[in-house]
This record gives sequence, structure tokens and C-alpha cells, in this order.
Amino acid sequence: MDMNFTGALPSFTVINPEYVAGQVHGLWEEWSSWSLCSVTCGRGTRTRSRICVLPQHGSKGCGGPEVQTKLCNIAVCPVEGQWLDWAAWSQCSVTCGSGTQQRQRRCSVSVHGWAECKGPHAETRECTNPSCGGGGNWGAWNHWSLCSKTCDSGWQRRFRMCEGTGIQGYPCDGSGEEVRSCNDKKCPAPHEICKDEYQVAMTWKRASAGETVYNKCPSNATGSASRRCLLDANGVAYWGPPSFARCVSLEYRYLHLSLREHLAKGQRTLAGEGMSQIVRSLLELMSRKNYYSGDLLFSVEILRNVTDTFKRATYIPAPDDVQKFFQIVSLMLDIENLEKWEDAHQVSPGSVLLMRVVEDFIHLIGEAQKPFQSFLVVTSNLIITIQREPVSAVSSDINFPMKGRRGMKDWARSADDKLFIPKEIFTLSSDESDDTPYFVIGAILYRTLGLIMPPPKDPFVISSKILTVTVRPLPKPTEPLVSVELAPLLNGTTDPQCVVWDYGNPEAGEENWDAESCQTLPSPAVSHTKCLCSKLSTFAVLAQKAKEP
Repeated sequence: MDMNFTGALPSFTVINPEYVAGQVHGLWEEWSSWSLCSVTCGRGTRTRSRICVLPQHGSKGCGGPEVQTKLCNIAVCPVEGQWLDWAAWSQCSVTCGSGTQQRQRRCSVSVHGWAECKGPHAETRECTNPSCGGGGNWGAWNHWSLCSKTCDSGWQRRFRMCEGTGIQGYPCDGSGEEVRSCNDKKCPAPHEICKDEYQVAMTWKRASAGETVYNKCPSNATGSASRRCLLDANGVAYWGPPSFARCVSLEYRYLHLSLREHLAKGQRTLAGEGMSQIVRSLLELMSRKNYYSGDLLFSVEILRNVTDTFKRATYIPAPDDVQKFFQIVSLMLDIENLEKWEDAHQVSPGSVLLMRVVEDFIHLIGEAQKPFQSFLVVTSNLIITIQREPVSAVSSDINFPMKGRRGMKDWARSADDKLFIPKEIFTLSSDESDDTPYFVIGAILYRTLGLIMPPPKDPFVISSKILTVTVRPLPKPTEPLVSVELAPLLNGTTDPQCVVWDYGNPEAGEENWDAESCQTLPSPAVSHTKCLCSKLSTFAVLAQKAKEP
């Protein structure tokens, strides 16, 4: 049906939603770029902003912040240092008449290793020497000539130039030449000289007694070998043994490069698995028993890096890899390596550093053990136990080594060395007890380390095995004391004395043995020395070596 409309059409009003007050937000433009840091050093801020675009008919504005701020830290701000005292004034620049002198001062280094000081570091002043007396002026002395002889007293000369003539036309006063003696030491006699010698695929060039000659390491290693010309009791020169303490075999060098590649891996598990592979490869190299003394030092560094990486990656190696780690240490401390360690200790106290690496590895393993669980390792040169005990109640006294365990080597089964720690020692302060629920207790008996370590001062020698107990966290000092019994290694020694190793001394050597922390008990039996010690540390017995007839 058609519908017809007549008259004016009705009017309609279209309402724009944006016009309804309070209903629509504005729109943000893009963020601006971040501003420069508000400071040139230290901690500052960077900002960026954006603009809210409002609709034509108004709105509530834009939701969210108009400005954002973030911290920035470009560089550590310089620390103002302190000037040290001025040095003495230099000599006058002329020998007569008016000249200048200089002096300087140094800026002291801050705890950060660098510093800036305000003010000048040098000063200049005028100086006046007596009148030149009408003569010319001397120039500066030139350098001394080479000595005319290498020994048996030669001479050197130096010169200076007279720069023009004086007011009255006279030349300079004094001499333009100086002579002095040099190289006064006596020339070595023919019997005091080591002649050219070819040994270990190297030519060692002629040298006087007391001199050291250097050569490249053999082709299978990097670094430098050295050899010293010595004098015997009759004053006749002879070559000492070559030193390879700075030689590192290419295979050990490649292994270290492989270690660095594993460290570069971002994923913790991959880094941890890589360290296990390094341990297996290092054991294979050590088992060949074909290495330089420098390889022993380098292996200590590899084991330290492996331990640190396991720790940072929170990766616990498998029991088989733990056994391999300690087997490497045992091979390194084999008595066959005694001469290599003596050579290596001329460069670094590597055996002492190895002792610290072993302790750190023990605590890495112990922290992953279950409470009351113990771990035993026995090798040809080591006995190691690791256990984890709750701080609230250590279950029993510590007796080490534990006899009758399966897998004991003959030397370990028959060892007379003993360690006894009463369980009452394991106490912490109340604050530490809340933070640390468990003790990790490690004990190590080193069969050969006492013969390998840097020796104490003459006439003393290490006359026992080395026994270490390491506990973390360290219990607070208390009674009763630690009881240690150590059997003698050397015959004919006298005056045994119980000692502990002082880890606080940064220079590892003869000064590290401390007798004050241990009491040597009188013992009728010569089969062992009994000690009562107030520290948990590394224990040994020093004795005076027998006098030669």
C-alpha cells in the first residue's frame, strides 16, 4: 500500500558521540626520543614525552602518563684525589747566570684506582748561579758513552758544548769532558763460564756464573724456557737443569681456549655441561704423564675456572665427574712430579693454590648433598670425605679417616693419621644460625703434598702428611679443641712441632706455618705426633732434619 506524506518533513538531530561530555578520551601521539642523561657521570635520569590530541568538541583528556623517566649511569664520577708533597727542585738550567728550575708533584690514587686533583702538577721558578765571569755558557751534558769493558773496570766519557763566548769574549770556564770508571766487577775466569750446550732440542748460549739464559719452549708448547749457570763447591761453573715453569703445552692451551668458549655460552646448563667435558679432557691429558711443569700451574688455573663456573651456573656435576676432578688432583700430586713442582714453585706457589681449589670444590659438592649424607673419595694420593650436617644438631663427632670403608687403597687402610673433632665445636651465633641451616664439612688427607709444598725455613722440613679440615660456615671459636695425630714421613728428624697453615698470609711460602694455634703433646711413641689445635685449618708437623755427617 502506498503511503503519501504531505506537509513539511519532520527534522532530525544527529548527535556525535564525541560531543557527549565525559564519554571519549583524547588520543596520544607517538613518544618522543629519550633525552640525554641529566648528568655526565654518576646516576642521572633520561625522559621522554608525548602529546595528547583532543577531539574538536573536547574530552576528558588522554589516559596514562605524559612523561616517562628512567635511570641512567654513563660513567663513575671522578674522585678528587690528594696531591702528594712536591718533589725537590731540579738543577738550575744553566751553570752560571739566570735560569729556571722545575719541580713536580703526583696525584695520589684513590680506592677506585684513579683520581683527579685540582691545580697544577708542575711549577717553575727562576734561579741564579754565580756570575759567569765574562766567559761563555756551558750547554747540558750529553749521555755517558758505553763502557769500554764489560768487566775488570772500564771507563765512560761524556761531553758538553760551550755555547758561544762571554761578554768579554772568553770561552767557558772548566772542562767540557768528564770520565768515570764502570763495570768494576771481576771478569769470570774460564772455569767460571758455562759453555754453549745443546740439550732438550735447544742451544743454550755461553753464560757467566749467576746469569740466566732464555730460550723458546719446544715446538709443542708456548712460552719461554730458562736455564741458569751455577757454581759448584769448587767454584767451577756448570749448567743447572732447564726450567719449563713458563712453558704450556699446546694441548693444555687449546683446552683453556675451549673452556673460554664454554664460558661464553649464555645458557647455564650448557656452560655446566661444558665444564664436565673440560674435566674429562684434562683427566685424559694428565693420565698420559707427558707434560711440563708449566702445565701443572696451568691445570690449577683450569680447575679453578671449572669450579667457579660450576658455582656461577648453579650446576652440580655428576658423581662420576666429581671422581674425575679429584683423580686429576691426585695425578698432579703424584710423587713422580716432585721435580716439576720444585721447578714450578720458582714461578708460583701452585700446590698451595691447588689446595684452595680443592676446598672450594668440596663445598660446591657438599652444598648439593642431602642432610646427613656423606661422600667418600679415595685415590692413590688423597682421602676425601664430604658431609652435610644441620646446624641445629650435628649428629656425631667427626672421626677421619674412617677405616674399613670399601674402596680403600692399601696406603689409606694402613695410615696412622687421625683427626677428631668433637661435635660441640659446631655452633654458630644466633644470627648466623637463622641464615645458614647446614654445615658443609670436608676433610682431606694428602699423602704426598707435604713433600711437594714450598719448604719451610731451614733447618725445618715438613715431616708428615698434610691433613685439612674445612668447614663452612666457620664455627665460632670454642672449646674443646681439635685433636690431630700425624705419622712421620721422614726418618732421622727431631723436635717435631705441630703447625697450622695461615691462610691470611698473601705470600704462600715458608712464613705461612703457624705454631701458636697448636699445642704439641709429649708422646712416648715415635710412630706419631699428637696435636691439640684451636683452629679448623690445614695441619702438619714440622721437624728439624737430620744433620749431615
